[in-house]
Amino acid sequence: PVVTTETLQVCVEPSRNAPDLLEAIDAETPPTFIVHTAEDRTVPVTDSLALAEHLSAVGVPFELHIFPSGAHGMALGTAFTSTGRPEMVDPAFAQWFDLAVNWLHREFPIV
Repeated sequence: PVVTTETLQVCVEPSRNAPDLLEAIDAETPPTFIVHTAEDRTVPVTDSLALAEHLSAVGVPFELHIFPSGAHGMALGTAFTSTGRPEMVDPAFAQWFDLAVNWLHREFPIV
């Protein structure tokens, strides 16, 4: 999940300022795998786009996948993780797991 200043405002006391996590990104930030859906109504897809933009600006390797459908909290997008809710099953979205495993093997090869 991407947490930005806007999404933190919901969790932070009104008297405290939430940190801008995107400003904390620097060349020491680890490689990042990002998955989002365009339909997410809890965290705007623009948060993931902003994260990718900041990572790119400082040269941090990343991979970004935005799937067209799916609500927030899709987990694996399979029946196993759907808690019986059919709207949480999406075979196209479920590809993210294999994509992430392949990315991990490329970014962090086992010698």
